Amino acid sequence: MPDIDTDQWRNLQTLTTTSAKARPRIIVIHEQGRIQKFRHSEGEPIKGDSVSAIDDAAKLAERVYQANADTTDFVAVFERGAVDSYFARLQDSWTADEDLDDYVHRSFTLMDEFSDGIVTYPGPARTQLGLQYRLGGSHEQVEAAIATYVRPGDLTVFGVIDDDQLWTSLVLGFDDDRKISLITTVDPMEIGGDSAQLAEQVVDRVTQRYRAPALALFVDRELADRLTDGFDPVLVRDAITNGTALLAAAPDAVAQVLQARS
Repeated sequence: MPDIDTDQWRNLQTLTTTSAKARPRIIVIHEQGRIQKFRHSEGEPIKGDSVSAIDDAAKLAERVYQANADTTDFVAVFERGAVDSYFARLQDSWTADEDLDDYVHRSFTLMDEFSDGIVTYPGPARTQLGLQYRLGGSHEQVEAAIATYVRPGDLTVFGVIDDDQLWTSLVLGFDDDRKISLITTVDPMEIGGDSAQLAEQVVDRVTQRYRAPALALFVDRELADRLTDGFDPVLVRDAITNGTALLAAAPDAVAQVLQARS
């Protein structure tokens, strides 16, 4: 943690995460159909027919959203008993030996089992609530990619360069079980030059501080945004060809994917 550059970390969060707390939303809380709270997070007036009771939370969420889509990102309808049961199940499921990322992942997927009492529109609660990651793939796809392309003990570097500045970076180190054992950013001090020079300096600095990266990919801001919406090797290959991305190091398996013809 002391190595993390706060500006880069803030930019990384902007790029890869979205928080429900930052999104305008309508929250409905009820107890077996009896409404306890019906409010817009920004204090905006709620349009549509008045509601005194709930018999179908999913239909209500959709109807309220459609009537207020101009001021609202999503609608959440919570039944108090279901929320209590959900948190009890989640807390009871925790074990000390479990990886934190698995527990956090389950905290969202478990909402599917309470879909009548924890309802959001548009999209299910597990994709709308809390802090959502934009990693270009699902949790399962990311795990599969690590198992396929990351070797035990590998270290990877991802950098975003904007106007010849290192806008953000992410350094991930893996242990012998391919579990993440290091997560940090690159110290931007005394780094400068064009994109190629920046990439070279970052790789050198990471090598000196930790070890040589097995994978080092640098992209521009536009491509970074596109990749966090969905990873596409063709985009990366084209970007490397036209100079908006730079692959400074890559394991053979990754290099083969990026060099393959579409």
